[in-house]
Amino acid sequence: MELSRQKLNLYWPLIPAGGLLLFCGWLLIGSSGRLPFTAKLLERECRRLETLRKSILDLREQNRQLQLETRPMTAIREGALAVDGDTAAVRLREQVERIAAASGITISSLREIQQVPAAEGWIACTLSFSAECAVVDLQEFLAGVDNNIPRLYWRNLTLRPDNTNTPSKVILDGQLALLNHAEEEE
Repeated sequence: MELSRQKLNLYWPLIPAGGLLLFCGWLLIGSSGRLPFTAKLLERECRRLETLRKSILDLREQNRQLQLETRPMTAIREGALAVDGDTAAVRLREQVERIAAASGITISSLREIQQVPAAEGWIACTLSFSAECAVVDLQEFLAGVDNNIPRLYWRNLTLRPDNTNTPSKVILDGQLALLNHAEEEE
């Protein structure tokens, strides 16, 4: 008996630790893993997370709407120049002459380039010209203008035959515009 009492005295400090271990096991398993004092804290955090989730979904929807609204502006900006006005005017004249030469059109007159404000921060450089060509060359010239980068826009175009009885050429009177936006400073 004396021997069992000595063994019991040796294990006596482990009895409270074992009891604490059983209590912790019951809290974690018996209470579904929740500690009694954390239920309100967890509910509050769940509500806060749900509010944040809804805010993120709303912001994603707003971002999608903004992307849809700005998509046309992005396309216009990609097809425009971002240089000073004099450089844009020179580039417009060079492009029209290059397209005309490539398609075989004879330009009879190029007028002075006008710089007209199109919107805040945007300038439209316009060039009026006259030319004459065959119908095949006209198709090539129009395709060259449509496929040009930066994009050229027709402000007006008048086509008429050189002779009403036996037309051999087409006379072109037109005005092309090139959009230029001011460079943004960062």
